[in-house]
Amino acid sequence: MFFPAPLRDDWDMAEAARRLTDDLDRPLVAALLDQRCVAGFGNLWANELCFLRGHNPWAPVRAVDVPALLELGTRAICHSATVPGAMQVTTGMRRKGEQHWVAGHAGRPCLRCGTTVQVVAEVSNDPERRRTWWCPTCQPGPAG
Repeated sequence: MFFPAPLRDDWDMAEAARRLTDDLDRPLVAALLDQRCVAGFGNLWANELCFLRGHNPWAPVRAVDVPALLELGTRAICHSATVPGAMQVTTGMRRKGEQHWVAGHAGRPCLRCGTTVQVVAEVSNDPERRRTWWCPTCQPGPAG
């Protein structure tokens, strides 16, 4: 089975968008973590992309501009994979503790607004039970 992945030569953003929007009520973070929809983002990128676009991780897919999210995700993951030293840095800062906006920052101040970053120990419907981080001010909406 073919899984759309931004780092593949045959990347098909339209197909990834179609798959992500197959279930419009699905929580965004669960859809982004589903490798059948789009492969390659993983937990770090799913959390950081939600933050960068200002989406609550549990917002339903219907509430999200999926093409804009995929465009940002594609640029970010390709940059990370091809630019020496980029290595999944999402803030532009390489200093330890400042590389990511929310991922791994539970209980610490948001680097943008200072609100305490929250974490949920596992994402519902995620068989790998990954954590989800978010800033309740920068990403308003329901808690997980």
